[in-house]
Amino acid sequence: MISCIDLKKIFELGRVIDTDSSNSYLHIAYKLKLKNYRIISNGELLIKGKDLLVPEYMKEFLRFHNEAIMIANIINDKVLSIVLRSINTKKEFQKVGTSKNMFYGLGMMDKNFKYGDPIILVEGHLDRDAMSQFYPNVLAITTNKLSNSQVKILRYLTNRFVLMLDSDSAGQSGIKDTLYKLKEFSIIEFKHEAQMKDCGDLIKLERTNPSEYEWVKLLYQAKVDTYIKEVMRK
Repeated sequence: MISCIDLKKIFELGRVIDTDSSNSYLHIAYKLKLKNYRIISNGELLIKGKDLLVPEYMKEFLRFHNEAIMIANIINDKVLSIVLRSINTKKEFQKVGTSKNMFYGLGMMDKNFKYGDPIILVEGHLDRDAMSQFYPNVLAITTNKLSNSQVKILRYLTNRFVLMLDSDSAGQSGIKDTLYKLKEFSIIEFKHEAQMKDCGDLIKLERTNPSEYEWVKLLYQAKVDTYIKEVMRK
């Protein structure tokens, strides 16, 4: 298993995202100045990382795609995992490090967060970062269903949740599963707008239809504020 120290060294090989892009991941990283996003190419990994312990499957991923976005899950300055997302080729992901049973976003929550404060649960990395514009305490499950270990972590964090999983069949299955696993807690399900599959679609909408995006953004902000207040009253 690759160590957090080695993961941090690999992540630091990447380039900081300092220009905007039509790519949703690069756009949200640039817009929100997310420090846990970087870009790395196959050449950069081979040359600058020649003395580092790099998993062979990561090398293979970059050999095939040539360039990728690195999304690091950082807690207390430790890089627990990195998700590679291809940029100019077929959309593919590669996980490096400890990602199983770990939430994405734990290290980016409000510093004043305390037990009893609501947490919004979403599926993916882009979902989490998109929703962080409206509320700081958002965690990505990184799949559609909570693992038993994740449920244990949530029990220590809070007893109030707003559930924002995807509106597709997998997301609906995950919603039922999560409602059951967290049945003893206060939980409210967030219904996406008809044209939205997930929270990440907000970023796509911002690029493709700015005027509609502004309206949907206001709507989502209002719904988040309402649901947070409602779950606090439960």
